[in-house]
Amino acid sequence: MSSSQQDFDKLCPTGYALVLESVHNIPVDIGCVVYLRVKEERFTIVRDLFVINDDLRSWWIEERDKKMEIVEEEIDPGKATNCTEDCMYFPICKGT
Repeated sequence: MSSSQQDFDKLCPTGYALVLESVHNIPVDIGCVVYLRVKEERFTIVRDLFVINDDLRSWWIEERDKKMEIVEEEIDPGKATNCTEDCMYFPICKGT
């Protein structure tokens, strides 16, 4: 997995942190992404603990705003160019 993909994966916990901060009025500065790998009937778990800093918060807000614009303007985002075979939608995208 590329480092840019791992960086992108940090956005989900960052979003949850922003919600918790808003609802409970307490800072959440640590996030974690857990990757589960399955290979030949063996499971491997990799944890990525990271600091939720202002850059990640800003990135999350930018991504949220982009997605909201796509919905509001009814923009077709098109087919993903970097879809991997482990994506649950791969069989559907591959067929089109």
